[in-house]
Amino acid sequence: LAVYRGDQVFREDVRKVSLRAGDTLVMHSAWRDLVHAAEDRDFVVVTDIPKEEARPAKLWHALTFFALAMLLGLFTSMKLSVAMLTGAVGMLLAGVLTMDEAYSAINWKTIFTLACLIPLGWAMDSTGAAAWVAQEVLVYLGAWPQWALQAVIAVLSLFFAQVVSNVGATVMMVPMAINIALASNGNPAVYALIVAISTSNTFLIANANPVLTIVGGPGGYRRRDFLRVGAPLTLLLLVTLLVCVNWLIAR
Repeated sequence: LAVYRGDQVFREDVRKVSLRAGDTLVMHSAWRDLVHAAEDRDFVVVTDIPKEEARPAKLWHALTFFALAMLLGLFTSMKLSVAMLTGAVGMLLAGVLTMDEAYSAINWKTIFTLACLIPLGWAMDSTGAAAWVAQEVLVYLGAWPQWALQAVIAVLSLFFAQVVSNVGATVMMVPMAINIALASNGNPAVYALIVAISTSNTFLIANANPVLTIVGGPGGYRRRDFLRVGAPLTLLLLVTLLVCVNWLIAR
């Protein structure tokens, strides 16, 4: 559409203008063409453009397979993983995304982390390590009331969730919590539920929660911002959790 060269602007007969190094071109094209131009070392695309190819014609295909996956997972006996896989395969076959895009969208770090943590939790239970840790905890805390033991489990679960993923922390803490409940004549269901909810109480560190990580960059939040807001929110959720879980079970 135009060529900018210093203080000069060429708008007429642009085809006849011989380009020089440093010229700025004003262009109108499809996004995918600009992506290809950006791959050429002779050009630098200065406009922020979407790197992925947009496929608006596949909108209804994506919505259809997404709804299908959700319906299969919610209203049938099909396992959730199989239901989601069905939706993903349908989108691949319909051309909503390519196989390369599907592979690049997979967070392999999360998959391998869970693949290692789940056997670790099973090993803690099957080898008796969880029971041993529970006994050692009761040696020092055996005289404490049930609500205090539940608070300890909740704090430990919260702490581990800040370091590893909430799923990994749940896998590690549930066997230990159940053994502590059995050894102290507590309700295992209460302890397991406390672990499940406490591992989602991840508001102190942005890296512990994928949602906080996503909004932290665009929002310009710093670590002390999360601590200032997350600390009282974490404490409030912890107290509410202990009160509500015991009240619910008591009913």
